[in-house]
Amino acid sequence: MSKQTVVIDTNILLELFVFQDPAVEKLREQMQTHQVIVAVCQRMEDEFSSVIARDKFGPQTRFGLSAERQGELLALWRSFTTQVSSESIERSPWRCKDQDDQIFLDLAFTLKPAWLISKDHQVLKFHKRAAHDGVIITSVYTGQ
Repeated sequence: MSKQTVVIDTNILLELFVFQDPAVEKLREQMQTHQVIVAVCQRMEDEFSSVIARDKFGPQTRFGLSAERQGELLALWRSFTTQVSSESIERSPWRCKDQDDQIFLDLAFTLKPAWLISKDHQVLKFHKRAAHDGVIITSVYTGQ
């Protein structure tokens, strides 16, 4: 059976690496055992790096991660990913209001068939249209 390609939005990365949310345990296990291809581009890495460097994310969540811990999280994240050149990413037919989220849609479209895992409502709203193009957009990764 071939490996599935997954694109992971920053909000799910926070659940995986900062909050250790049990809801993403299946995804974490499949990443750790390299059962999935986790695609990323430089822009996505930059966003994750920027977000975990913040003292505050949302009205009540405080990260307070040391520079050392941020580096550890980035290194761990990179150990699971396959880098995709930004120049090779196609524009998807789905246009997101938040330009920071558009890259996730574009990368998943480029790599279809693929899964895009996000909790962002501006991304999730495209799930029906994306399914016609071979992209599963969901907030819960069910895998193979």
